[in-house]
Amino acid sequence: MTKFSYLQRLKQRKHLAQLKEQIVFGLTLGWLMTLVGGFQYFFAIDSNDNFWKAILYIGIGLIAISLILPSAISLFQKFLQKLTEKIGEKIFILILLASYFLFILPIGVLLRRQKTNNSFYAWQDKFLAQVEGWIQWESQEDIQPLQLGAKKRPLMLQLFWVVAYFIRNGHYLLLPVLVLLLVLGLILFFVKASAFAPFIYTLF
Repeated sequence: MTKFSYLQRLKQRKHLAQLKEQIVFGLTLGWLMTLVGGFQYFFAIDSNDNFWKAILYIGIGLIAISLILPSAISLFQKFLQKLTEKIGEKIFILILLASYFLFILPIGVLLRRQKTNNSFYAWQDKFLAQVEGWIQWESQEDIQPLQLGAKKRPLMLQLFWVVAYFIRNGHYLLLPVLVLLLVLGLILFFVKASAFAPFIYTLF
């Protein structure tokens, strides 16, 4: 009985989430079409009055349907969301490719030039002084054991700790690449999880 009631509540929560997305989508698109169509129809000169009048009425109709029966626009919302997700994936792939060739690849080449090009070493009596893998490294971090009751760092502060780590170790070239990738990742996450995705992708 408990499992059955849980599945019912889960189904109800999913239905409410879908209903909310449909209302947000319908109202956003309806108001956008109403405002643009109304402005072009009533105020713009030398515009196609019949076209913008139809856009105005369609926008008003979408607002009414979103408030009265939002499930009626579910098929149109799913189709447009799938289409814009495909477009958004292609756009972000191009952005990541451009970021790789403009930032990551040149910095990688520059860092490799600063180090030795030899990847493998061989010796008989003594190991070479410049063999990086055989140099004793000592951590400069002040590592302390985690005490009971210690508070975790907030999520936003963890980002600053990561940036501070790169600054302390002198990785100034990698820092802008890191920030760029973090920003792109956050944008992609919020856009794909948002009900406004069909409208956000049009900004690109």
